[in-house]
Amino acid sequence: MKFLGWLYDLSLSAWIRESDWGHPIMLCFHAIGMAMVVGVVTTLAIRVALDWPKGLLVESFSGLLRLARWGFLVNLASGVVLFVANAPSLTLNFTFQLKIALIATGGLAVWALWRLLIGTPEKPVPQTGIFTLQAKLLSWLIIVFWLGAIVSGRYIAYTLQKVFV
Repeated sequence: MKFLGWLYDLSLSAWIRESDWGHPIMLCFHAIGMAMVVGVVTTLAIRVALDWPKGLLVESFSGLLRLARWGFLVNLASGVVLFVANAPSLTLNFTFQLKIALIATGGLAVWALWRLLIGTPEKPVPQTGIFTLQAKLLSWLIIVFWLGAIVSGRYIAYTLQKVFV
């Protein structure tokens, strides 16, 4: 708890908590990163889950997933800054814990789906345009995980109890 108190006492944390601009600026970056990640990942998942649109090749998501990785880095950086501003409170907040678990699970699910669809450079998967039941179920889980992360992230504002260290 001492480390969380140290984070809470940083001048950056105070600026995020107390200035008129700190928190809104970080939330803007967080929203941009989230749009990049969730937009690409959800589009891929919908492509596989609903098998629509048929003309959109899964391989075309390769470049978009690089964009999603950049978005994740933006989200990670802005999320860390938002976290340090309220570290003691967020660490104890179940909604925050749920959000982090959903992000981790969603990220692993995207990785597993991509491996299932494309394979590895050493062992690529032949592209037939037909998705397995496993790929479709994983796609639906991805949608649930990432939308759950968004909803729980938004809900943190309503469940956060201030803890002072």
